[in-house]
Amino acid sequence: LETDLTKIDFNKIGSYEIHINVEGKSYKSHLNIVDTTPPKADIVNFEIWQGETVEPSSFVRDIEDLSPVNVSYEVMPDFAQVGEQVVNIQLVDDYGNTSNLQPLLTIKEDKEPPVIHGVDNKTIYIGESLSFRSGVTVTDNRDEKVDYKVDSSKVNLKKKGTYNVVYTATDSSGNTATKTSVITVKELIVTEEMVSNLCKDILASITSEGMTKREVAKKIYDWVKAHVSYTGSSDKSDWLKEAYKAITKGVGDCFTYFAISQALLNEAG
Repeated sequence: LETDLTKIDFNKIGSYEIHINVEGKSYKSHLNIVDTTPPKADIVNFEIWQGETVEPSSFVRDIEDLSPVNVSYEVMPDFAQVGEQVVNIQLVDDYGNTSNLQPLLTIKEDKEPPVIHGVDNKTIYIGESLSFRSGVTVTDNRDEKVDYKVDSSKVNLKKKGTYNVVYTATDSSGNTATKTSVITVKELIVTEEMVSNLCKDILASITSEGMTKREVAKKIYDWVKAHVSYTGSSDKSDWLKEAYKAITKGVGDCFTYFAISQALLNEAG
């Protein structure tokens, strides 16, 4: 034998040229290493929702073979059928060796509606704004994200009354959930005493005994500048209401700045 067989990897598929010497004459032959062993793999049982699909390769793992293996369905599963069904998976390597596996497919039906969180009854005063989506979220047993709709068409924030806001969420399976929030709109009646008490608390926190009136006025100016944001709107019919809004809401326009400044300056004497 002229060919060194120790240099051939008998675990590797292929064709190798072999030279043999018989009575001084050299002959050429071929050694073909072939694969006749079917592929092996572990079965993976799978669980999905009705209407979803899954690739055949998801049903197997740890495939063992000397050549690449193609994984396919012998018969396509019925992905609309709820319940358990045996799936026929076929493994075929490059040499035509075939294995058949039968994992279990479980298809679940989603009948559970989404859950709407953060829908609460609210009370506001005429002229105030309201974000109907603030704090509202939706969770679902199947879908990671579910959008929701808000019907606030019947709410009039400029008129006293009780109004319903309806929240609706529908998941990908068609399950629908609704929740209703009751919005009560009231008329705000602000008195001088209410504003005076609030101003006293503010002055107690920003001034100290022994300050001059000029120093107190500067503290008031600084507080108003830091605590009231400009929004470009105000109720110019009632300066007390605007002073109250500046303290409780921290928004307004130039009239609001005037109103809260007057209230604080008056309270400070």
